[in-house]
Amino acid sequence: MKKQHEIDETSEVLSRHLLEDYMIQMWFLGHQTRSDYLEVLFRSQKRDE
Repeated sequence: MKKQHEIDETSEVLSRHLLEDYMIQMWFLGHQTRSDYLEVLFRSQKRDE
C-alpha cells in the first residue's frame, strides 16, 4: 500500500512539473505571437504615413 502511495506521489509531482512546463511554453508561444502581431501592425501603420 505504501509503495503504491509513493508511486502516486511521484507521478503527481511529475505531472505538475509537466503542466508547468506546458503553461510556460504556451505563454511563450502566445507572447511571441502577440509581439509578432504588434510588429506587423506597427509596420503597416508606418507604411500608411
